[in-house]
Order: sequence, then C-alpha cells, then structure tokens
Amino acid sequence: MAKPVDLAKKYDQRIALQRQSGSTVVNGQLQPNWTTYRSVHAAVLQITSAEMAIAMGASAMASHLVDIRYYAKVNEVDQILWRGRTLSILGVTNPDGKRVETRIACLEIKQKPTS
Repeated sequence: MAKPVDLAKKYDQRIALQRQSGSTVVNGQLQPNWTTYRSVHAAVLQITSAEMAIAMGASAMASHLVDIRYYAKVNEVDQILWRGRTLSILGVTNPDGKRVETRIACLEIKQKPTS
C-alpha cells in the first residue's frame, strides 16, 4: 500500500467534482447547470485512446485518467473541472479493491466557441 507521503506527491493537481443542479434555457436550448460539491487533490494523466484500451480495457474514447484518494460518492453522472477544462466521467473504479484510491476515466468536453 502507498504511504501517505507518496500519495501527497502523486496528487499534485486540484480538481473540482461537479454535479448537475438543474438547467436553464439558453438560446432556446436546455443547458445543464453544474455545481461543485467537492474540491480534491488529484493526479491527472492525459492519455491516448490506445493507452486507455490497454490500461483499463474500457472505452477507447477516454482522454484522461484521474486518480484521487478513495471517494465512493463520485459517479458517472458527475463531471470534473480541471484547469478550466471540463471532463465528462465515463467510468469510476477502485483499482486495488482496498478503498485507497479512486480512478476515474474521463473524456474532455470541447467547448463550442461563442460568436
């Protein structure tokens, strides 16, 4: 098992876990509103789809792997805000089964330019 000092070095990024909190109509389209419910330290790894398929055997659509200290309440209906980027959660796992760490596979949501 990883020592607390090792984990502190690993989790060198700050992310916000967000959950949908309703929606509003913008230009005639329904847009979800997101509220941050927890801010945590994380390790964020940008990956290629080939690396993702090998690493987790999951969807080849993933663009990021995010590791945080174990947190059971995060799930696929949430999203992550990291460095101004929005990551949609594709899957959540407890890789070692010991409730030490949560691994989150994500796909970056590209923002459409506003005109």
